[in-house]
Amino acid sequence: MQLLRIVTATFDPAPKLQKSWSLQFGNTKISTMKINIEESKTWTTLLVAERKIDFPTIDQNEYVIIPEQDRRQLEFAIETIANIISVFGRCKRFISSATPCVALVTEVGEELQKLNNSKGILGKRMSITSASGVNELDSDLLSQLQDRFPAVALIAEAHSHSLAAGKFHEYVRLFEYAFAMQFSQLQKKLLQFLNPVYGYTSDEIKSWTQIRDPLTHADGKKSNEIYLDSDARKVVQRMEQAAYDVLFNKKIWHDKSRERRDVWSPIAATTNNAHDLIIKQGSEPSILFQVLDEFGVFPMNLNAILNPVPSEWWCKMSDQDAN
Repeated sequence: MQLLRIVTATFDPAPKLQKSWSLQFGNTKISTMKINIEESKTWTTLLVAERKIDFPTIDQNEYVIIPEQDRRQLEFAIETIANIISVFGRCKRFISSATPCVALVTEVGEELQKLNNSKGILGKRMSITSASGVNELDSDLLSQLQDRFPAVALIAEAHSHSLAAGKFHEYVRLFEYAFAMQFSQLQKKLLQFLNPVYGYTSDEIKSWTQIRDPLTHADGKKSNEIYLDSDARKVVQRMEQAAYDVLFNKKIWHDKSRERRDVWSPIAATTNNAHDLIIKQGSEPSILFQVLDEFGVFPMNLNAILNPVPSEWWCKMSDQDAN
């Protein structure tokens, strides 16, 4: 049986490389498929990574469980090939999931029957929510930032990055600048400072600090892993919200103090890392949603819906939420 992982990869500007190919990457095969997406100076293609796997587990509720280790290896291969194209072509690269984002292929009639009798592949599309920033520009608010304009610059830098990894670095620098402490030492201090209405927890902030070294360092001294954009994507929106709270409401700047002031509060905010929202009554916030694939790895490309799906692909997705 073969497991397939299906994504779209967009390169900007379009690299001067062949547009149709099939490569062997270890025990994974990666090939391109043409997709009908309007392009100008960019190139978008379907990348299909596949590898041989054992028949997947079907749980007691009759859902097909895609083996995580195999799926992650396919995703690593996809990211690596996209990075190679980016390096060879000196271009930006962006990866998003197609619909379907996974499929199984088998020529064994008994295996196909078991799949058809199941409720489908277990997965849950999740969304990352972010709310509007500051809706008013006035002299009083500006005067509250006189001692922290470099922090304003750091948030502006974060907004100027197109990838989550770049945003993550700027928010880390902002927190370090605000508290005059290394980010690895900030977990408790940041939790004590942040407005509790936003629902930050020790585990959530700890997850930020755990991402920092493998996303920032590559010398093998602090981490043997190297993290990329997909590792930071699920946390940067909550980090952004925390950064705004720190920017406006930290009373003593560039100091270890956790004392707050009441200068600004958002008209909409998330209250946990599941991105539940609170909105001030009567307000009209701008809410942005980014839909991720069923495994929470890549954003969904809502224009990349395969219709028809190749006949040999089995890709029935469940409508059951993943735990």
